[in-house]
Amino acid sequence: MTFTQLWRLVSLSLCLILSGCLHMDVVFTVQADGSGTITETTHWPANNPLLHQFGGTLPPMNAARLQALKERARSMGPGVTASEQSQTHANGQVEHTLTFLVPNFNQVHYSLDQGTSQKSHGLQYRFELVRKAGQPSKLTVSNDPFVISLFDEANTPPPLKDAATASANDSLRQFMTTSMQAMAGMAVDIKLALAGEPLKSTAAFQNGQIATLFHMDVDQLMAKPDWQARMFAQPAPRAAGAPCIYADEPGMQVDCQRHIEVWLR
Repeated sequence: MTFTQLWRLVSLSLCLILSGCLHMDVVFTVQADGSGTITETTHWPANNPLLHQFGGTLPPMNAARLQALKERARSMGPGVTASEQSQTHANGQVEHTLTFLVPNFNQVHYSLDQGTSQKSHGLQYRFELVRKAGQPSKLTVSNDPFVISLFDEANTPPPLKDAATASANDSLRQFMTTSMQAMAGMAVDIKLALAGEPLKSTAAFQNGQIATLFHMDVDQLMAKPDWQARMFAQPAPRAAGAPCIYADEPGMQVDCQRHIEVWLR
């Protein structure tokens, strides 16, 4: 991962850090008829200041938040509705779940941002679903260009370095290292779940009915003793025509293809 990639990785995580959330799971569940759900689950640790402020629970949804949630659901696509639920575990951790009911995934646009007018942090996906009588349904998931470019620098030549550039890079390396350490405990998972066995899939990380689109666990990334060197290393060139994927097991899996296609019935 290059300096630019690491910088974007840090900015990608700011939306979760600023909201106080350390771990978020997003699951797109698609039925063969095109309907399904989008589920966001945020995991709040027991020591989070916001939980302490409200006696170990999240603040109740007021009228303004409810209206914003309805508007966000409508912005995803026609007929999309939303509900929320919170669950407190014995250890004090709180799981907050937003569930979006999707009548038809075709033309659905999902973004982790709270509104369509906000600047994207890269976690957004568009869906197209083609259904023809007697044929399997074809689902196409389009990545945000941000995510594509984030890890699609393997085919670019390394930049030329002079003394000034090297000094600037050293300062940037130190800043990035500190930023990554500040994100300890943060994890993001974006998955596509399919009803029934997919007939064919171009997903890079397909495991049965589940395809991982984006996985990042900062603690796992930094658990390896050479994590800084690996983060700043120039990515290996890809063969011509090879799909864009990035893996740094077990802490990172990114399917950065422009389109992920799945056939199901």
